[in-house]
Amino acid sequence: RAASQGLPFERLEPCDGKLSRRVLRGQRGGNAPDLPGPSRKKEQIMPSVEEILSSIESLSREEFARLREWFYERDWERWDREIEEDSRSGKLDFLVKEALTEKVDGKLKEL
Repeated sequence: RAASQGLPFERLEPCDGKLSRRVLRGQRGGNAPDLPGPSRKKEQIMPSVEEILSSIESLSREEFARLREWFYERDWERWDREIEEDSRSGKLDFLVKEALTEKVDGKLKEL
């Protein structure tokens, strides 16, 4: 196009160079302002619970077992964190007092 306008440019081969640069959208990798148009956030909308349940229903027996195991592990990890937080905050101190009282009273049983 430039040559047809009388400019001294030759046609470039695909790898010889670029006449344009990428434009960054948002503040993630540079300082370019947000541009009009669809944002990345809209593209990353999480599926609804109904869509997730439908996907789970379509899993094979092996995939379902793998998901179940993953879910149980996450559930136990959350439970462990809750217990640790409750212990640090003093919410479980009553259990220690109760156990010490039963020990003094001779009510504890060997495991």
